[in-house]
Amino acid sequence: MKESLIDYNDMYFESATIRMEVEGMSDDALLDECNHIMSSNLESVSMDEVMMAYFKSGNLSQENRKKAEGFYVLAYADLVWED
Repeated sequence: MKESLIDYNDMYFESATIRMEVEGMSDDALLDECNHIMSSNLESVSMDEVMMAYFKSGNLSQENRKKAEGFYVLAYADLVWED
């Protein structure tokens, strides 16, 4: 019976793990991961803008860092739960 139900403990653990992972990433590593995700047929106008701003200035603003983290968490969770 458990196989057909969503295990919220697994979902919470996965979410917490992804958040800890992304918080420990440098800006370069985070954007590298986001770029990799985008190369796998996921498109994001917002992430394109974040990338362009980063390449122009060489810095990732706090607001753009939050956008990149959000994109990473959502995309990674989507890829993990796709099966």
